Amino acid sequence: KFNETLTGFVPNPYFNKEVAFGDAGLKEIMLVGRVDGPDVKSCRRLIDDASEVERNGLWGRAYIDLAQKTNAGYKQGEDWLKNIVTQCERDGIATVVDSNSGTFPSHYPMQDAALYFGWYARNANGPFLDPEFQLKKGAVACHIHSYSGVTLRSDTAEWVGPLVKHGAAGVLGNVYEPYLSGTTYLDIFVNRLLDGYTLAEAAYMATPCLSWMSIVVGDPLYRPFDGFRTYEPQFYRKDDNLNFKTYHVATRLWANELPQFEGKLENATKLHKTGFYFEAMASRERTANSINGAERLLEKAKKRYFNPADRLRVDLELVDLERQRNNKSKAKELLRVMKNEPDYASLPGLKAVDALLNQLDPPGPAGS
Repeated sequence: KFNETLTGFVPNPYFNKEVAFGDAGLKEIMLVGRVDGPDVKSCRRLIDDASEVERNGLWGRAYIDLAQKTNAGYKQGEDWLKNIVTQCERDGIATVVDSNSGTFPSHYPMQDAALYFGWYARNANGPFLDPEFQLKKGAVACHIHSYSGVTLRSDTAEWVGPLVKHGAAGVLGNVYEPYLSGTTYLDIFVNRLLDGYTLAEAAYMATPCLSWMSIVVGDPLYRPFDGFRTYEPQFYRKDDNLNFKTYHVATRLWANELPQFEGKLENATKLHKTGFYFEAMASRERTANSINGAERLLEKAKKRYFNPADRLRVDLELVDLERQRNNKSKAKELLRVMKNEPDYASLPGLKAVDALLNQLDPPGPAGS
């Protein structure tokens, strides 16, 4: 079949399957991933990071950037991102959501970003404009755009190259207009990753068309979540990923028994001396459309965080809640308070406050 001339895409027989590729009996296709990026160092890091992270799993936050695109032709992509939020909440992955039409603002404090999914800007922006910003080692990322993978060799143009440069070990992109229905279904992709499939398997299971526009950048055999849904880490093991592991296990064991779930995480909050669990539970409340409940938990989280960078991130989430309420004046009030907070004065993330203020209250023309 290699001498056939194709005039368009062909249906993918592996699309939406839930079986390892070796057991699928699809001898007519093979799965490939591309090791590429802005420079040789980034390409080597793709392989090294995947190998290292696989040993202990990918632990961190998910950052999901909605765009409020609900009109015909775009709703499907917005639904993918909302479904990813639901999946992450179900599986105990702490999630931060930007629910507004714009992308995460410049210098947004995107700490411990293990997963990033968003849309719909032509070129990398927000935190990815900061040359010092790095995703968590082994991160998987994608920004939906028709031309996100037109070039892979730039660390500023489009999205795939910049995401690789900023530390991602697995990235999806498009080399030309695929039409939304022909690109990778990101919710299926995340679901298969969390089930423990490889990067290539998850991407191909989620892509309806072959010989088309989608690309996979990263080690195709990378399994960032191998054993994630069966793994039971010790609750109080002192390592860098303690909070992420604890929240994951608590969600698996008790999320359907809400009083017990909240009680266990209250105890973990006291033991680990962090606002992490309240912040994570706030995201669940928000996903359940309880804005007041999310606000209450974020306020509790802020009081228990010692690191100013964590408090700044929580404050920005509170601002996002006010914007979701369409309370622009309250959002601006909170931002101005943050701008004058002494503990935030030296933080790079303070630039996100300026960016949002300029967005919500643009400066007038010179001389006005």
